Amino acid sequence: RGTLEEIRERQGEDHLTLSPNVLLRPVVESSIFPTLSYIGGPGEIAYFAQLLEYFQAHGIEMPVVYPRSSVTMVEKKIAKILNKFGISLEDLQKPFHEIAAEVARDRVPEDLTQGLERLRESVAKRTEELSPQLNSIDPTLESSLGQVRTQTVSALDDLERKILQAIKREEQIGLGQLEKAQRHLYPSGKPQERVQNVLYFLSRYGGALLDELYENLEVSL
Repeated sequence: RGTLEEIRERQGEDHLTLSPNVLLRPVVESSIFPTLSYIGGPGEIAYFAQLLEYFQAHGIEMPVVYPRSSVTMVEKKIAKILNKFGISLEDLQKPFHEIAAEVARDRVPEDLTQGLERLRESVAKRTEELSPQLNSIDPTLESSLGQVRTQTVSALDDLERKILQAIKREEQIGLGQLEKAQRHLYPSGKPQERVQNVLYFLSRYGGALLDELYENLEVSL
C-alpha cells in the first residue's frame, strides 16, 4: 500500500514500476498506436464492452470493435458421420454421454415409446381409482398403494434405461465414430480453432484452402 504521492514518486524514478492491467492495456495501446478498429474474439469483445469510460477518462477515442471470423473445418468424412446421425455442430458441444443418450432415444421404436408411456399413465390412473376403495377399508393402506405406484414407475424407468443401454451396444461402432467426430471438431471440449493448428489442414489440402476460406467467409460491414 502507498499514497498517491509515493506512487507518483516511484513512477518518476522508474517508469516500469507501473504497468497496465487487462482493462487498461487497450487504452495504453490506443494512445501509443491510434486504432481505428479492433478485431477480437468473444473474450476480448467482452472486455471492450467495459472500457468506454476508461477511454473517455483519458481523452482517447475508443476504436470500433469488430468480431473476428470464426471457422470450424468439417471434413467430408466427419460431415458424413454428422449427417448419418442428423446431428449439428451445436449439438456436439454437449457432453458425449448426453449425445449418446439422445441418439439412443431416437433409435427407440415409436410404438415402444408410446407403449411405455401408456403403461405409466395406466399405473397412475388405476392406483388413483383404487385409493378411495382402500381408504374405506383402512386409511393406512393409502401409503402401501403409494409404494406400489412408486415401485412400478421405478421399474418402468429401469426397463427404459436397459432398453437404451441395449441400443447403445448395438450402435457402439456408430457412437464411436460420432465420439471421434466430436473430438475432431471440439478437441478437449473447446472450439476447434482454439486448439487445432491450421498447419494440419494446410498439410492435407494445400495452400488453396486459404483462398477458399477467404472466398467463403461471411463479412458484414
